[in-house]
Amino acid sequence: MKRNFLLMLSLMLCFGFAAARASGQKPSSLPPVPLKVTIQNFDSTGTFCRIRSDCWNAPIPNCPYIDGVDGVSASFDESGNLNISFQDKRHKTRLVYFDYGDPNTGDPSQVFMAPPPGAHVPPYPTGFQNEANVINHHTDTVPFTPLQNMSVGAVQCVGLAVTFQLNGRGWRNNFHYMQNFPNSSLTAYGVVTRLDANTWEVEPKASACNPGVATVAELNDIPLSGPGGLTNNGMYYMPFKLTLVKR
Repeated sequence: MKRNFLLMLSLMLCFGFAAARASGQKPSSLPPVPLKVTIQNFDSTGTFCRIRSDCWNAPIPNCPYIDGVDGVSASFDESGNLNISFQDKRHKTRLVYFDYGDPNTGDPSQVFMAPPPGAHVPPYPTGFQNEANVINHHTDTVPFTPLQNMSVGAVQCVGLAVTFQLNGRGWRNNFHYMQNFPNSSLTAYGVVTRLDANTWEVEPKASACNPGVATVAELNDIPLSGPGGLTNNGMYYMPFKLTLVKR
């Protein structure tokens, strides 16, 4: 029983449902920075986003998710990483919308990869989802500046996991998040830009540090309890854009 629990905990940490970090990373003690997060309807190219807020079609769109409000937790942590939990288990208030209507990237200039044998049958879980999270990942082989320490105008690439939970399964949109997952190297990085002293942007877009695919994610899922392993559901065109503002 203990062995099974430890195995499942390890899978969940690697999968991106907790802020797992690469082994060997030295801990830091930076002051955490609480954030106000806006999920934009359009990315920097004017493309309608596939990951949107729970008020994307409201009269006043893009209502922010604010750290400490309605169960939201959003901050740069003491190690300089982004950690966003849009909903906790006690507050089922804030949701995130995921749109899987454009499989296999939707862009003929980018990588085409059909869902492999064993993948779940489409359509995938398009709609408003619970317990969504965003975390970043980096390794010692890629230069990394703690996000709150980036200079104004600086840009860097990080791996991102954008996740949610549905029907006992954890779903993850993998944007170059940990290379040991299937086809992670074919996905886009998350590009972080510091706009001013109080504002950052995060999106998978073309950049000097992300010269390949600009908006492609790999869709994985895994059971949160019981038997079963990781399922790779192929590549998806998933543009999105976050604006992060210091509270």
